[in-house]
Amino acid sequence: MNPQDPSLLEIEWTDFATVKRWKDRLAKKSKKGSLSVSTWKNVKYHMSRFLKCSQLSPDELIEESLVDPEKGESRVKAYHTWLVQNGLDYNAAIIGAYGLIRGFYSHNKINTQDWSSPKTTPKKVEQTDSNYPLFVVNDENELDLNRSLLRDFLGYLNFRDRVIALCLLSTGLDDGDLLKLDVGFVNNSDSRHDRLFVIGYREKTLEPVKTFFSKEATKKLREYVKTERFDAKDKDPLFVTLLRERKRQFKLANNRSFKNSDYDELPAAKRLTNEILSQNFRKAAQNMGIPLQKKDQSPMRPKRLRKVFNDACDIARVVEGIKKVFMGKVDPANKEYSTKNREYLEIYYKHIEPFVTVYSEPVNESVKKLDDENKSLRDSVEELKQKQQADREFFIDYMDSQLKKMRETGYIPK
Repeated sequence: MNPQDPSLLEIEWTDFATVKRWKDRLAKKSKKGSLSVSTWKNVKYHMSRFLKCSQLSPDELIEESLVDPEKGESRVKAYHTWLVQNGLDYNAAIIGAYGLIRGFYSHNKINTQDWSSPKTTPKKVEQTDSNYPLFVVNDENELDLNRSLLRDFLGYLNFRDRVIALCLLSTGLDDGDLLKLDVGFVNNSDSRHDRLFVIGYREKTLEPVKTFFSKEATKKLREYVKTERFDAKDKDPLFVTLLRERKRQFKLANNRSFKNSDYDELPAAKRLTNEILSQNFRKAAQNMGIPLQKKDQSPMRPKRLRKVFNDACDIARVVEGIKKVFMGKVDPANKEYSTKNREYLEIYYKHIEPFVTVYSEPVNESVKKLDDENKSLRDSVEELKQKQQADREFFIDYMDSQLKKMRETGYIPK
């Protein structure tokens, strides 16, 4: 095999016994029992480049490490350096070399436990995110949702994407799981409930998920179905591509702009994808004035909006097991709560809801505002009482002085 030939790298290296063993082990480790498309895509990306860098076949790499395990560690270190030199982000290179390629060795019975790996550098996205916090410290020195920032962001989204953003904020669902919902989820829900309730399994972890859509998100979601998906059937996708997005797809496929005469060739409306949603969120962030370079992650990305729900659970001091059932996270403690009914879980959700409500004032703020208004009214009444008392005392003193003068001048007998 000639590792310099990319076309051969994409074809031949997958037939080696060491790669087949690696692939088989990755599939067995997966909860689904099969290798996901995204994982295999990452394997192909890094393994083809690792072979090009090392100039050895997969079997040869394992054979030399069986003789001397430090050879494998040196290969991985050299690959990380090679990736950085060829333009890959430093942290991404660590993940590729010391995560994925190291796994190739360990799944082929090479002891990699003593291998050292470089520390990741602070990510640029962390700095960007800190410049646009989704929670801020309020006057009471407590964390509260950054509603002004979120309202600004939502104002640059179309109605469909605004609804999706509210759903991500208030449910803790992955964007992929949310986009897989059908119209029947909304149409077949009991209208007497002011919070939609979803039961399922998170695709990424296959963990059970039971969570709510906030009153705010539920109201907008029902409005969206009524106005945008009124003619859709229950099995149709809840969120589908818009006309302008379909025109963009036409332009990419045909390498020319869409014309009115092209309607017959226009792609049909299909289920909205994560990629299109992320692009729209990114564009909205740029329109609101957030400077983003081509490779920069947006602070208003879908996955970060999901994290709002995670943080809201912590701020509301919700039991960890409950939070993980709401979000479909892996934890043995989930079993205790995953069988709980809607009414039981809703009690906990009500504590979270004020911290994921964007437009309507949360309950605690409303109560505080009412208390402030009542206090202001009580102060005004007390001030009026004091003024009336002062006026009364002044009037009495004034009348006494006038009577005294009138007696002294003889107008009134003593």
